[in-house]
Amino acid sequence: MDELNPYFDIAELAGKFLQGVVTDEERVFLNAWIAQDYQNRILWENLTREPYLQQQLDSFKGKDPGAAWQKLLSAIRSAPDEEEVVLAGSARRRFHPIFRYAAAAALLGFIAYIGYRWETNRPVASPGIPVVAKTFDDIQPGTAKARLVLGNGRVLALGASAKDTIREDDGSRAEAAMDVLRYAAATSNLSEPAQFNSMITPRGGEYKLVLSDGTKVWLNAASSIRYPTRFTGARREVWLEGEAFLEVAGDPSHPFVVRTPKTDITVLGTCFNVKSYTDEPYDRTSLVAGSVRVSTGQGGAVILEPGMQSTVTTGERIERRDANLEEALAWKNGLFVFEHESLESICRKLSRWYNVDFRFRDPAYKTLRFTGRLRRGDHITGLLHMLEAAYHVRFEQSGLTLSVGSR
Repeated sequence: MDELNPYFDIAELAGKFLQGVVTDEERVFLNAWIAQDYQNRILWENLTREPYLQQQLDSFKGKDPGAAWQKLLSAIRSAPDEEEVVLAGSARRRFHPIFRYAAAAALLGFIAYIGYRWETNRPVASPGIPVVAKTFDDIQPGTAKARLVLGNGRVLALGASAKDTIREDDGSRAEAAMDVLRYAAATSNLSEPAQFNSMITPRGGEYKLVLSDGTKVWLNAASSIRYPTRFTGARREVWLEGEAFLEVAGDPSHPFVVRTPKTDITVLGTCFNVKSYTDEPYDRTSLVAGSVRVSTGQGGAVILEPGMQSTVTTGERIERRDANLEEALAWKNGLFVFEHESLESICRKLSRWYNVDFRFRDPAYKTLRFTGRLRRGDHITGLLHMLEAAYHVRFEQSGLTLSVGSR
């Protein structure tokens, strides 16, 4: 039964959480456990939903806890190999029965810890836990979509069709699929000057671009990149606002340059992430492989080695330090990774991906810190409930605006 021990630990923490006596260290542990996978989130939401708890507690009133525990052990021993469980929204998933009975075990431990409050008719405090299950059904995660602005001014929607061929005025050709626009390799028989196009992702969108030299660009939400249909000069140059991950095709005789409003990033062949949003207090370049030179308009410059990052602030002061590549590349890998991150910064990321605005009723909430990992494809409801539980805050929805205030 050793595999159940972690659930008893969680049960004890849940009881302490509801009573308002959980420590900061225990709260961090809870946040990390909840963010670990969706099964943990389901269990936590059950343990903190008042109607569910009341129903379970009522069913245990007057029963011998020892007999209930023996019944649980018997059920675990005789459980089938797996069972189908219907989740909210009629989604069906198959779970190993250990999850179902681990949840029951956690509930028993939970009841043993706080049951006396029901026996004495004293209410259980629930600071920071959403006892009313709210959903934000009209706020959806982002998808693969972008706008392509051609050199002649024509605007095309990307992501709507499975496959399409785009022919440029200069003779260049690109194939558009659901999630990627891929340019054909440049040919020497094109006589017209290269066109300059722009790819723009909205809030709630992301898209992939393969340039004519084979360089791959993953464009995050609310970002744009301006690029030529083919590279013809001594340097390969693109212009970026927002965030992108690039795998630059090697060509030592033609350096690749990414220009942002604050920096120029010069590479020969490498993989790196660039974050340059206008609403962020810094530009950040994080290097995965190869070598890059990051320079500013004020003359500052640093050379990055793999695993390092540069940060340029509003005054164009440039700093170099070790990078947290998991956090920097999380968006490309379909994740949110928050490492002691402020609620204000988290809300900026959520705003871009879920196409929603956040309004803080009290500026003090902006500085609250959170650590956790979640999938970007998950619905926003679970994440907001976690933030509510961690911060003693509440999110109230009005259309596509979420107000952050006290509970």
